Amino acid sequence: MQRDRRTDAHPSLTALVAVLHAERESIARRFAQLLRTAAPEYYAIDASDFQDAGWAALSVVVDGALLAVDEGSHAGFPVELVAESVAAGRNGLPWEVLDRSYHLTHQAVWESVIGVLTGLRRPRAEQAALLRAVSERLFSYFDHLSSTAGRVYARAEREQRGRRDDRLRGLVGQVLDGGSVPEVELGYRLGRTHVAVVAWGSDDVRPTLGATARALDAEVLVVPAGEDQTWAWFAVGDRAGGDALRSALDAAPAGRFALGSPAVGAPGFATSHRQARQAASVWARRLTVPAGSALGYAEVAFLAVALDDETTARLFAEHELRPLLAAGARSGELGRTLVAYSRSGLNTRLTAKALGVSERTVRYRLDRLDELLGAGFRARLPELVLAIAVADALDLRRGAPTWPTAATGTSTPARTGAPGSSAPGR
Repeated sequence: MQRDRRTDAHPSLTALVAVLHAERESIARRFAQLLRTAAPEYYAIDASDFQDAGWAALSVVVDGALLAVDEGSHAGFPVELVAESVAAGRNGLPWEVLDRSYHLTHQAVWESVIGVLTGLRRPRAEQAALLRAVSERLFSYFDHLSSTAGRVYARAEREQRGRRDDRLRGLVGQVLDGGSVPEVELGYRLGRTHVAVVAWGSDDVRPTLGATARALDAEVLVVPAGEDQTWAWFAVGDRAGGDALRSALDAAPAGRFALGSPAVGAPGFATSHRQARQAASVWARRLTVPAGSALGYAEVAFLAVALDDETTARLFAEHELRPLLAAGARSGELGRTLVAYSRSGLNTRLTAKALGVSERTVRYRLDRLDELLGAGFRARLPELVLAIAVADALDLRRGAPTWPTAATGTSTPARTGAPGSSAPGR
């Protein structure tokens, strides 16, 4: 009854549909021509399962469009189109290309509708009514196809990507364990100089890694390592290439990127990765707070070693600094003086310049350090400076530091923008 009521409203619809059915083959040929011209990527997929599915889907789409014009309704999603969408997702055809194929079929059918309707020579008002009705039916039909195909495609593409990721993680694991892997399977040349990256964040960081590689014209291997963590390796030409990568990632608007140092060959592939993971661990545990989006291993190497076991590190710092902490409010300026004195090569004039005080003040503070730490404290400067750095880092982690930082000489408040609570694997 629904079909009869629509036909009565548009007496010429039956004649229009009859001519369209007669032109079915020419509509299909027109679509194939449009597809080869406007979406050549469709035919660039050299996979028999995909091409077979595509040709099977062609006639199904055209027949469905003619049925939609005739009856004003459409059935479910045909199995032929399911097969095409699944094959497209599995074989790496971009969704935009598959979606474009539906738009081009729509175009081919619509062009035929215009030609047929012109040939029927109906009154202008009747033609306008027919065009509106056919346009609505075709739009509804192709919108249904595109949205359903998109869901099927996305599911197939996720499944295929998961299989590829599993395979790639397995190959990378073999390299990290010292095994031999064919570079053609890995998709990355191991004989280069590598900088490894461990990346994480609230958003997917893979687009940023890919864009960085393109901007630097660098070969890159990107491996999803977990639900919210990604590993990457960039092939850099030299130390300058590593610095350029560090700068590029530091300016990234989103994500956090811990970098290893440049290292050569398959052993360097593994070494730089271990360094990147150590830097990521220091960052994620709030033992340091970088100013930008990137952190290099060289910046926190001493913390990575010293704070691998935080309990032991804390005992060390408390043991070394107990006499100094006993100085109360003066401990901050004495600690800063000790660090500056060490960095200046035990030169009181340079120490005074670094601290912005008089040389006499520096000598007074050194005398006080003699009293607290003993006259031999100069021989233990490396241990004391490391203990201060450890105390700074552990205070940062607590979020309410009491020890003045060695770098600035001021207490470091808890800062915003620290990495999320999901720390990269150690």
